[in-house]
Amino acid sequence: MSTPSIKLSANVNKVATLRNSRGGREPDVLEAVAVCVAAGVPGITVHPRADERHIRRSDVHDIAELLKRSPEVEYNIEGDPRPDFLELVLKVRPTQCTLVPVMPGEVTSQAGWPADTEPTHLRGVIVTLGAQGCDLWQQGQRTHVPGVAASEIIDPTGCGDAFRAALLYGIERDWPLLRCIELGNRVGAIKIACRGGQNHALPLGGEARS
Repeated sequence: MSTPSIKLSANVNKVATLRNSRGGREPDVLEAVAVCVAAGVPGITVHPRADERHIRRSDVHDIAELLKRSPEVEYNIEGDPRPDFLELVLKVRPTQCTLVPVMPGEVTSQAGWPADTEPTHLRGVIVTLGAQGCDLWQQGQRTHVPGVAASEIIDPTGCGDAFRAALLYGIERDWPLLRCIELGNRVGAIKIACRGGQNHALPLGGEARS
């Protein structure tokens, strides 16, 4: 029986910190990633903070492009679950996303989420899958929520906003996340059948509220 092992993921944040403090491009973060990959590290980690004190959003995208040449290397993006961070993760689609708490004024991360963190602080993680729907992760369990077929495909502009609006509509009313996602999928399907991001009516009658 093999013994489970932990793989090393090289964090290149400090390289970016030094670059930013000096101004310009040196030391080059992409060169640091390339050196790590050439040395055989199994993973690369970055932590794009909101203030971009080290890794910038552009770095996250550039590293993702570089690692396409080395698909065996895991790409881990860590950060606090703020909206712009989650949007970045959804665009880049790394191998792994690690959620970590960020405290105001801290110089660097001190710890992960405490084992006794109240469940209400993180009700679940929703992974959107386009037309395939969503995956809802809660307490280590995945529930797939199928997508809703649109009556016709007219304009995808604003579908994500429509989904999130419906999701927040349910969250504000303290619905279970599964029900919130189901409504989000239905509203997204309604939106894609309409042209433009606004000026279309939603059937908020009995069926949409059920």
